[in-house]
Amino acid sequence: MGKSKKAKAKRADFNKQKLKVGKSKQLPNNFTDTSFRSKTLVLPTQATIEKEEFTHDAKDRAQFSHLIGMLKHHNASQRQESLDKLSHYVLSHPGLLTTSTSLLAKVTSPLILDESAQVRESLYQFFLKVMFTIDPNLLEPNVGIMFLYTHSGMTHITPSIRNDSTRYLSLILKACRNKLSSSVLSLHWRKTLECFSSLLGWSTDSASVKRTSVFSKKSTTNLIRHISVCNEFLHLGIDPNCQSKTARSAIHLDYPYMEQNIVVHPQYDQLRTPSSFSYLSLFSASKHDLVDNPQFRFQNMLPFIPGLLDFTRDAWSDACPIVKDFRTGSGSSKICQTVLSILDVLVNYILASSFEEDHLKKQFMKIFEKIDRESGLLQANFAAEQEWKSIINQFERFKKKVDDLEEE
Repeated sequence: MGKSKKAKAKRADFNKQKLKVGKSKQLPNNFTDTSFRSKTLVLPTQATIEKEEFTHDAKDRAQFSHLIGMLKHHNASQRQESLDKLSHYVLSHPGLLTTSTSLLAKVTSPLILDESAQVRESLYQFFLKVMFTIDPNLLEPNVGIMFLYTHSGMTHITPSIRNDSTRYLSLILKACRNKLSSSVLSLHWRKTLECFSSLLGWSTDSASVKRTSVFSKKSTTNLIRHISVCNEFLHLGIDPNCQSKTARSAIHLDYPYMEQNIVVHPQYDQLRTPSSFSYLSLFSASKHDLVDNPQFRFQNMLPFIPGLLDFTRDAWSDACPIVKDFRTGSGSSKICQTVLSILDVLVNYILASSFEEDHLKKQFMKIFEKIDRESGLLQANFAAEQEWKSIINQFERFKKKVDDLEEE
């Protein structure tokens, strides 16, 4: 009997249990019940407050975050639509211009490099209507990221992105001229010159022009814009007459040296003993004077001047008509006018008595003599045309200025 019971018990482990309809499966002996029950306490007044808060604040924040996130959408039309909606949303909520300035600059500036021309056009309108209407105290700390992506666009491999890059740079320069301090321009001066040398084909190591950028007849409009923005950039940086139009620094204190955009310790003139931290220039304004003025910027652009001069020579030769049968494009007079304007701002430094770079003086005078000869032919053949008559008058004023500087 004992053996039969043990045999039945062993066989029971391998027997298939028969399940009956309507009855649940028998639970094992080591089963642990993990079910739980929860209860909630709901207050009517609490639910009303949460609903109101979501309707006003949280819902607006969610919509703003959604529009920001959609700027990275893979579809170009979605990015453009989101940018347009973001522009209308920010203008209808002016508080975002003060609380989210850094975020707006951070998420929109990368679109300068967007492959879609429609997105870049919408971004230009967004910068024009929204970003550059912000208070200068809030805009100035965020201009750096706009400069960063603009520089990247000026050296981009895609021609259309390169062509649009100077549109954004023109907006930045306009803000630097009317709102921001001159230190913003000094901070990005050399890098912008390097980008222009790549965009227009200057050479920084010799007096020749490297034609890395080729402009066809169809892209004359882009070339005119590039040269015009370059001219505006040079005048804003090294023309003394433009410095007085530059706005004050965003930091306004009651010390007289703050009028010159110098940030130093207020008691720098009272220090008469040696200091271990003098190398930081905390008590001296001399170092700040050296890096934020037109003379320093001109000295910083000396390596670029040979290529820039040759570029102006070639641009003049390509655009200026010499004989009556020679037909130029519609923007030729604009190119010649801009070339004369660039040479006009450079002549103040190159022909100055204190300037020691004789090879640059010789190069400048050769270009001047070439333009002088071609200007005579221009006057003989095209003096009756109004657009070229203004160029002739502009060159006469420039020639008088060169003669006055040579006499000094």
